[in-house]
Amino acid sequence: MRASRAEVSDHSMRIRIIEFLQADMTKYLKGSLYPSTQQYDDVVNALLQAHPFLEEDGCGFFLWKRALKDRFKYVRRPIEDDEQVMRNKCKFGHRRGQRRKSLLI
Repeated sequence: MRASRAEVSDHSMRIRIIEFLQADMTKYLKGSLYPSTQQYDDVVNALLQAHPFLEEDGCGFFLWKRALKDRFKYVRRPIEDDEQVMRNKCKFGHRRGQRRKSLLI
């Protein structure tokens, strides 16, 4: 997908780029929804090397990485039938003052 500077300034185009990156990463990771930090870094670096104009004011790397991580969280949120997702929700998904959910329920 080739995009010009004007096209990417549109918010909906940024969302589409993140959606495509997330979908491609999930395929590459054989369905895993938990990329490593290095995998996020590699993908964002490749994106910015291919399209240097996406680097905004020197902090584009962190913005794109955060958006990609948030996209994976958004995709995982409604999933309740995947063992890895449920295990991590129990481990990390509790909020202060709430009890942890048990996997045995």
